[in-house]
Amino acid sequence: GQANDNISLNWLGLAVDRGVSMLVGGGVEFILPEEADDQQEYIDGVWEANKKNLLLHSHATDGALFGTPFMKIVPDGITSPYTDETSPRLVVLDPKLMKIECDPRDKEHVTAYIMEYRTTENGKEKLYREVTRRATPDDYDTPDIEPTTWVIEQWEFVSTWQKISAVEWPYDFPPILHNKNLPSIHSIYGTSDIEQVINPQDKYNFVQSNNLKINRYHAHPKTWGAGFTKTDKTSWGADEMITVSDPSGKIANLEMSSDLSGARSIAEDLKQAIFALARDVDISTLNDKMGQLTNFGLKLLYSDALAKVATKHLLY
Repeated sequence: GQANDNISLNWLGLAVDRGVSMLVGGGVEFILPEEADDQQEYIDGVWEANKKNLLLHSHATDGALFGTPFMKIVPDGITSPYTDETSPRLVVLDPKLMKIECDPRDKEHVTAYIMEYRTTENGKEKLYREVTRRATPDDYDTPDIEPTTWVIEQWEFVSTWQKISAVEWPYDFPPILHNKNLPSIHSIYGTSDIEQVINPQDKYNFVQSNNLKINRYHAHPKTWGAGFTKTDKTSWGADEMITVSDPSGKIANLEMSSDLSGARSIAEDLKQAIFALARDVDISTLNDKMGQLTNFGLKLLYSDALAKVATKHLLY
């Protein structure tokens, strides 16, 4: 029931949205060699069925927030209501549910994707796990043949983990694909856009929330009196006058001696730090300089943001 001065101005979210728009906002084309006309038509049809532009925006946003986006291929997952033809469905997976296992000698060599999630069935919570792993010679009757496929296993936790089913994926690529959002070293996981920026974003919101509280308490001058013990009125309106019987008494207004310029300057510095660490441009700092910027100046101003997008182009 009390006033709430807390405010959350999500400049970090704005920087993420800008980065995603720069990466895929203009659309992405997948072009095969000219002689592969049939394959090109098939690829275009798959993307159309999966609403390509929305799907890629979701994928890129996951990457910016979590560092490693995942996409799953579901064969024949979409059926056209007009032609009854089926198409693979592409599903953006929640990175919070995903884990990647690698060869300890080679962090870029994936051996398994593990998705673990909870559901509620008949009022009871259940824990499931889907393991997509590289097939091993033990999975086949001929153990001397090196397998090139993947196996998808379903597990359920009932006091212990129990395997429900196992299905062979008949391709040399896995049904789950991932990529790094930004480079990282000695890890299969990528780097998000926000790892270094969350702390200054929180500090910015803290400073601005304090400023709002100060303004709520001190935005209006407070009247005070001294040197008297009795007045004709203890409160008065704009058309009334107060008088003091004691000749030594006085009444004055207590006003703030500053306009919080120091605190506002701290908030502005934090805001610029947010955009700088996110490798984005704080456009509000250019309001008085727009007419002075040349083409070279604009390229220089956006050089870091463009360099980040160029790196993402390679990784995505």
